[in-house]
Amino acid sequence: MRFLRYIAICVALCAGLCTCGPSRPNTVVAFLQGADQQWETQEQGREIEKALNDMLTLTPDELRKQRYANYQMQPGIWTVIELLHHYFAPQQPAHIDESTFYKDASNPAAHAVIRLHLEEVSKSIPLHPTIDSDEDDEQEEEEDGDE
Repeated sequence: MRFLRYIAICVALCAGLCTCGPSRPNTVVAFLQGADQQWETQEQGREIEKALNDMLTLTPDELRKQRYANYQMQPGIWTVIELLHHYFAPQQPAHIDESTFYKDASNPAAHAVIRLHLEEVSKSIPLHPTIDSDEDDEQEEEEDGDE
């Protein structure tokens, strides 16, 4: 019985030592918490939605290898970090540390912030124009100018 209590105390002390050291902020949380989303078309919104879903479901190694479309929807151009830099404006200027980002993305605190942005994007997609509708608007303007 004494031995089990000794083991329990050792485990508790080790756990305390592991969490009591200096902690660094989670890169994903620091960047995304309170960040403004800045995207214009439904296609861009869907690409952001895909990236945020990937951040919730892929392993760090899988996420590191994943590529996303750029502004012009050319596939396979941006990493998830580049996508975040292009479509999100953090409250405070922030740099995403690539060496910790992919591991940080799997943290529960990061998942909470990612889910908030995912919900916002998903609700907003129908309110944005599509790339095709932008081209249609330009053609209508040109036709109206010809009259």
